[in-house]
Amino acid sequence: MVRIEVPHERNEVDLGYRFMKKYWGIGYATDAAYACLQYGFRTLKLQNIVGRCAVENIASAHVLEKCGMNYIGVQEIDGHRMKTFIIHNPFIPE
Repeated sequence: MVRIEVPHERNEVDLGYRFMKKYWGIGYATDAAYACLQYGFRTLKLQNIVGRCAVENIASAHVLEKCGMNYIGVQEIDGHRMKTFIIHNPFIPE
């Protein structure tokens, strides 16, 4: 299931997903994440969407990159080291 949530303390929109292991590597995460980004940009008119994954989660980092998100660095979030990615709405001029 893919969700878009707004963590109040960070004032951002975060793309997140979790799949049972038997569904890994099939492309569901990429397809669902891309669909959520499109919905967030086209329908909700969001300016930016952030994505994070554990530093050691190479597969999730690859999903975020395949969806067009840009790596901006490692951050500590809630006590965990997370790779952080961002994408800006391509339908809104900067």
